[in-house]
Amino acid sequence: MDSWLGKPEGEGPYPAVVLAHGCSGTERNTPHQTVWRGLNQHAAFLNRNGFVTLILDSFGPRGITDGCHRPLSYYPVQMRDALDAADFLTTLEFVHEARIGLVGFSLGGGTALRLAQQVSVDGRTDADRATFGAFVAYYPYCDIQFSYALARPVLVMVGSEDNWTPAHLCSSFHANAEQSNPEQVLELVVYPDAHHSFDLPMEGPYHVAGDFDQRYTVAGNPQARQDSRVRMLEFFRHHLTSAR
Repeated sequence: MDSWLGKPEGEGPYPAVVLAHGCSGTERNTPHQTVWRGLNQHAAFLNRNGFVTLILDSFGPRGITDGCHRPLSYYPVQMRDALDAADFLTTLEFVHEARIGLVGFSLGGGTALRLAQQVSVDGRTDADRATFGAFVAYYPYCDIQFSYALARPVLVMVGSEDNWTPAHLCSSFHANAEQSNPEQVLELVVYPDAHHSFDLPMEGPYHVAGDFDQRYTVAGNPQARQDSRVRMLEFFRHHLTSAR
């Protein structure tokens, strides 16, 4: 795992947010670097608003290049990296160790949904490792099995025209989570006329090859991008402002 740390000016301690990429990795070493630019723009926005950030790269150091063709294989990898990142952040004097969140994108969003209900990974439980206080999931695949036992606040944001991680699955996820645990915080925002990767600094639509030889649409949406950042910030501010 590689990572890139960002922080506000000053000594802190500050709340912190881990950023987990999608199935194409960070795209840091690609000609267009679209995902990399998007991750850094999100991180810079959070830094300006009082959050330490840690961008993760779970794929580059492992030589993973086929993340979009076998996405289910990589959730455990990203989950372990995210937990290691949380552990690392607790060692930094300028981070408030009880105020750490995670924002994930696509594959990373699915990782967020898993960690929001997961209490044990590789034998480590909430009692012996750092945990996250809140999660934001951008256009995750909303697997309904992870809606039954959510243990942390979650904000899900998805586009109405997403044909990769469909919004209707997230609507079902949301309804089931509310029915299973009315006290659990799960917010869902569906952006009209928005596709997968709506937050990225690109135009589109473009088409991306995924698993099972499917081709999916991705496109940027400036209005949804800006609104989602504000919602992300407000969500983290609300749920990471007091120590657990």
